[in-house]
Amino acid sequence: MGDTNHGGRPKKPVKKEWRITIRLTEAERYILKGKAREAGTNLANYIRAAAIKGKVVALPQVKDHAFFRQAIGISTNLNQVARAVNKQGILPLYTKLKEIIGFFDEQMKQVQNDQQGN
Repeated sequence: MGDTNHGGRPKKPVKKEWRITIRLTEAERYILKGKAREAGTNLANYIRAAAIKGKVVALPQVKDHAFFRQAIGISTNLNQVARAVNKQGILPLYTKLKEIIGFFDEQMKQVQNDQQGN
């Protein structure tokens, strides 16, 4: 007589109480469903895991945009000079410019890595 189990599905240890709705294009939905299938889970579990475990890369700050525009301009100018020197056959200057461009590229990669690390 003391049996209180009336059958049915057992209660979950943690109840999901909140619902968040997002809107997707058909293409976005298709891509996410494919990724969920590859991960061996359903769409809701895939999105939940991506949101909790995923990493959001911050957009560059407005102050960084000016720096990047200047850096791109300098890089473009250096590449144009390097091409012109290469055509004219001035090897020592060309070699030095290639070193400068390589150094500059490494600095840009470091700035990008710093941005992604934040």
